[in-house]
Amino acid sequence: MTKSLKIRLLDFIKLIPLYYIVGNKNIILYVLSICLYNILNSVFDNISIRESLQKVNYNYSKKIVFKKTILITGIMSVISIIVSLIISSLLSSFLNIEDSIIVFLFMGFSVYLEYFIKFCLEYLETFNSKKLSKLLFNSYYYIEILIFLIMALIFFRFVNVPIHFSNAFLYLSKIFSSLIIFVIFLITIKSKKLEYVRRREEIKIDYVLVVKNIFKNINFSLVIKNLYYYISVMVLYYILSVRYNFIMDDMSLIINFIYFYGISLINFIVDILNMFVNYFNRKDDIFKKIYIVFDRMLSIAIIIAIISPLLTKVIFNNTTTSIYLMMLGFMGIFISLYNITFKNILNKKILYLSLSIGIIFKILLIIPLIDSFYRIGYNLIYGDIISTIIGMFVSIIINYIFLKKHNYVKGFLEKILKSLYENIILCIVLVVLQFLIPINSNSYLRSLGLIMAYVSVSLMILNVQKKEM
Repeated sequence: MTKSLKIRLLDFIKLIPLYYIVGNKNIILYVLSICLYNILNSVFDNISIRESLQKVNYNYSKKIVFKKTILITGIMSVISIIVSLIISSLLSSFLNIEDSIIVFLFMGFSVYLEYFIKFCLEYLETFNSKKLSKLLFNSYYYIEILIFLIMALIFFRFVNVPIHFSNAFLYLSKIFSSLIIFVIFLITIKSKKLEYVRRREEIKIDYVLVVKNIFKNINFSLVIKNLYYYISVMVLYYILSVRYNFIMDDMSLIINFIYFYGISLINFIVDILNMFVNYFNRKDDIFKKIYIVFDRMLSIAIIIAIISPLLTKVIFNNTTTSIYLMMLGFMGIFISLYNITFKNILNKKILYLSLSIGIIFKILLIIPLIDSFYRIGYNLIYGDIISTIIGMFVSIIINYIFLKKHNYVKGFLEKILKSLYENIILCIVLVVLQFLIPINSNSYLRSLGLIMAYVSVSLMILNVQKKEM
């Protein structure tokens, strides 16, 4: 079971009302905790018990596999709570962040609830309940989004509680939605009146091996990608607060926009692009997919760069953050290439080597680059984002070299150069268009109209270029 396109869209859209509900109140504790949540949560991203349950033919065996999987999930949840509390203690010691323990405690408890529900519904699915399981799976996310916004309204607008409690209570949406779906799951399973009789054939089943196979497909590339963001948030918080003495509100505005609202938008675009590329180009070789992802994402990044003031005006009613969205748009090119190249690396040694070298580059370069940009008078955020781009680019190059050795490649670099040429033309046309139709606008409707106009012109240019190929 995976998130549908509609759920992915709603998952991003919920951040827009949250932005306006929160207003000037500080959610830096939630952002710090959600970045860690994403790292821990992504460990289970590729894990499913459906195939393992389908391989066993009897109810008793299915129940044993399910119980052992849930047991491991519970152990992982306890570990996540311990890790969360340790991180909270480190934040208090090194970053002088107070009252973070309650936020990280709620986060640690919530981390694996999504996959707990997923495993429950995959178990239910094996008993001729595929439609019901899918309905409950989608309902879980709809309920979670609804409760999330209700919690935000209550604790940021109507009920006056300490800000760290307001941040922590946002995780109640995951807890309550999981509880609701789990109760429905228990009622449904009980109503089926299943018989759990152990048969002689089931004695030979190695349940340890079955469960071990379930948890062998950890998505390390997603874990490390989220680690890039978490390192950035922690280092930025430290440098802005300790070294450069930024005011808390200014610092929170920068970090919250880049690594919560902004990165969510870019990741959503990247996920949708990769989803469509994989769906419509299933039979194509990996290098054609890489070319398509690069070509499309470069065009999207250029369009975002040009109309970023309009986008931030329409979505967030704040044009001062447009420069960050522009930088994130170009970082999205490397995120998309990072995702698709790692998806096709099957050699574990190369996978671990590439991931390790990339994140080491990120760690080594982030502070020197931030300091360098600050000293020459540029926004220090550039240094952070460029350190991420360099780290991911190193991993992409390693992946490319490996894939090139094991796949037939013809005319790939020529296609990349042609894509660069076409997108440079697109950029020039859009820059010239700005002189004819200025993008500066304080009107919401005019900004929306200008976005549609610039996107339409961009699509027309890209379509003409593709027809000439």
